[in-house]
Amino acid sequence: MSRIVKIIYFVLFAVLIVQPHIIRGHLFSLSSPFIQNIVTVLVMGVAWLTYEMHVNEIKKREREKIRLQEHLQQLDGRLLDAAKYIGLVNVRLPLLKTLTSTLLRREKITHRQKNAIFEQLLGIAATSIAKTKWGLFRFINPRNARTTHEFFHSEEAWPGQTNGLSNKAILQALAAGNTLAPANIDIIGSSDAQAPERGVLLLPTGGAVSGEEKIVLQVIVDQAQLFHQYLFH
Repeated sequence: MSRIVKIIYFVLFAVLIVQPHIIRGHLFSLSSPFIQNIVTVLVMGVAWLTYEMHVNEIKKREREKIRLQEHLQQLDGRLLDAAKYIGLVNVRLPLLKTLTSTLLRREKITHRQKNAIFEQLLGIAATSIAKTKWGLFRFINPRNARTTHEFFHSEEAWPGQTNGLSNKAILQALAAGNTLAPANIDIIGSSDAQAPERGVLLLPTGGAVSGEEKIVLQVIVDQAQLFHQYLFH
């Protein structure tokens, strides 16, 4: 019981005790017993309203307590997801550190070695994470919508849905929602939308990709763009 409620009940109790000694004689032709009864009814009414307000306050606090408990459970779930995500990155992306260190140690990298780097990244993105049969890196100049470089990884032949896929359609899809519905292709663009050449990862729609894995795919695309800027400029 809150302090305010206690004070209200104390005042009401005091009124009930002292009112017979205060209310005496007639008031507007009303006898003192009748007036005392009216005061008693009013006091009981105020007491009942105070009780209802107190009960509602308790219920409100209980709801708030339940909401906080649910929020804590959500935070626990997010922490668990974060732990899974960290484990996912540590397990599935050891190649990024290796590739970066290798690049920095070499003075000259051949064209075949450059292609191998992007094919390895695509292998991680498509096969290991997105669990799809193919993946495509395309680097596009947004000013003229031309392809500067393209890298492909597939367990099968070149997918037919990529034939005739215009860069303008890809850039529009990135701005709209990262999916080319008619071609059944998912698109993940690099985070730096203002870069002179934007890296894009294309994957077939339908891969079993979780929210954490989408973050990893975004990391791969951004890493690919950094490699592209380093290797081809």
